[in-house]
Amino acid sequence: PDSGVMINVNVKSLNVDQWIAVSNSIAGPKGARDAPAAATGALNLSSYIMPDVMAARANELIIGDRKLAEVVVGASRQDETWQASIDSRQVSGHVTWAESPTGQGLGKVTARLASLIIPQSAAAEVKNLLETDNAAASIPGLDIVAERFELFNMQLGRLELLASNAQALAGREWRVNKLTLSNNDGKLNGTGKWLTKDGKSNTSLNFT
Repeated sequence: PDSGVMINVNVKSLNVDQWIAVSNSIAGPKGARDAPAAATGALNLSSYIMPDVMAARANELIIGDRKLAEVVVGASRQDETWQASIDSRQVSGHVTWAESPTGQGLGKVTARLASLIIPQSAAAEVKNLLETDNAAASIPGLDIVAERFELFNMQLGRLELLASNAQALAGREWRVNKLTLSNNDGKLNGTGKWLTKDGKSNTSLNFT
């Protein structure tokens, strides 16, 4: 288009993580990207590397080290916010990702989903994520509503999750401000926090 970049692809595999890494290596850190070219003495290529609009169809899409299968996605970016409509075997619905304004941290993901499925085959990935040093700091803030949530082949019903990263005196803390699971058999409401420091984790939960 007249400005920026638009991408429309139909590929077997699309690795978004690699695309972002290459883009950042070329465009430089966020602070350098925002600085006027005259001030840095360098050519600012960031507007030609990171797309403003993307449509993709892929047998496999990799983002955040997670694999999604049979994906159709349409996404647009404005400033530091991505908005996407996605349909895949694991996730179906609308997602907004607000990048961290400082370039530090993973920002916040807001999702309104028809379905969210974490298959049994992802059990090892989930375990590794939760046991990684400073794991609480590696997960973005989340505001998720999924009408159908499936975990390891278990149908758990409707999911509502509101959680955020925070710096506490004792270390990095992932705060679960709201966790609701509801189905025909019952309803779980909970809050809690997950603290990691020096490779050790401490979890505190309150639920009914």
